[in-house]
Amino acid sequence: MLSAKIDELEREKGDASALAEEEEELSDQISRINQKIDDAKEEHDLEDALAERESARSELEERRQQDLQSMVGQALSDVVHGRTRNQDLPAVFERADERFRQITTDRYHLNLAREEETFRVVTDDGRRLGLSQLSGGTKVQLLLAVRIAFVERQEQGTKLPLVLDETLANSDDVKAQSVIEAVRTICSEGRQVFYLTAQSDEVAKWQSLLRGTDTDLVLHELSGEEATAGWELQQGGGDGATSSGRPSRPALPDPSGMTHADLKEVLDVPRWGPRNSVQTLALWYLTTDTALLHQAAETSYRTWGQLSSLAERDALPLIGLTEDEYQQMEALSRAVAAWRDAWLIGRGEPVGRPALEETSAVSENFIDRVADLAEEVDGQAERILEELRSGSVKRFRSGKIEDLRVYFRREGYLSERDPLAPTACWRRAIAEVSEAIREGLISEDDVESVLDRILNRAGV
Repeated sequence: MLSAKIDELEREKGDASALAEEEEELSDQISRINQKIDDAKEEHDLEDALAERESARSELEERRQQDLQSMVGQALSDVVHGRTRNQDLPAVFERADERFRQITTDRYHLNLAREEETFRVVTDDGRRLGLSQLSGGTKVQLLLAVRIAFVERQEQGTKLPLVLDETLANSDDVKAQSVIEAVRTICSEGRQVFYLTAQSDEVAKWQSLLRGTDTDLVLHELSGEEATAGWELQQGGGDGATSSGRPSRPALPDPSGMTHADLKEVLDVPRWGPRNSVQTLALWYLTTDTALLHQAAETSYRTWGQLSSLAERDALPLIGLTEDEYQQMEALSRAVAAWRDAWLIGRGEPVGRPALEETSAVSENFIDRVADLAEEVDGQAERILEELRSGSVKRFRSGKIEDLRVYFRREGYLSERDPLAPTACWRRAIAEVSEAIREGLISEDDVESVLDRILNRAGV
């Protein structure tokens, strides 16, 4: 210090003084903190908070268990309801449902909508239709099924003949075929049907639509030779002078010399994409057994929805299908369903003309061109926006493109999630049927073959 300069000493003195002042301030802070600690020791806020947290945790755990029990209970309730929903109904309802399935080759069946206290017709792809939503032909088939069910519940032993009086009087060709096909199904079980008519065109419809089938059609003239001569009736497969105009169903060729690929063209297998219901998937995708596909097609069974409905009523022998073969196809259909659900992630709902007409972003001047564009890109909202930005629709304003994007996002046509990679979709499909693979019912190669047929056919 003796050798230091005065200004240096003054600066050190100032620093020391400042430090001393800080010590006093820090001492005061320590005193206040100690006082708070003492106060806290006398209070119970921490204990109360800890107790409240523990109580909340216990309550949350209890609610979690309740929610789990509710979910399990609901799942069990749904299963029980599905299996017993019609058990307390009259036996005639069950028989009408069975008859309706037979007549429509399992494309439709009856169900009771208890919440609405009315009946519904369920299609093979799961749609629920009211009676007013059915086509004329389907209504006629349903009416026949119900009436026959009543007859069958009343008769004992001997099957009494049915008498139909000019049932086709107000039917077009489509309705006529529905009625005649229904009657053919009834006759195939050994019941005799009398059809009374004074109309030559109705006779011609019966001849035309039953020609070449295994149904015995016998014509009886009850009013003398004049009417018979006027009708120019012919039996045994000849060409009558009158005709319904509807072409007969073409006979399928012998499948013995046909490949699976050949049968695709013969059966005119429709394209199936992942935006369609699995119930509409053609059986051709699920099996390479050409004999089975041929027999199923001859009995008008072509989709998975029809086949699963046929299995529900234990009627698989109708198309020569064994239980093991059905289980294999059922496992493959579940793999397709899991793959489809994974593929749909991040892709949103398809955009069609009705959706475009709901938004002001597309004016009447552009609706036709934008609707055509939507059809070209299979309704993919992102593709529609990309094409509009690139100028595919001339003079469509950029501001309207942004409005359309907002509309697509709001209505679910655009998803906020990214689509899954193909490998992720594959893994989900395999995970769905892992047990069936372990049991040797199907293999991963089987799943791959089915998906390859779908993808190659659909161009996904």
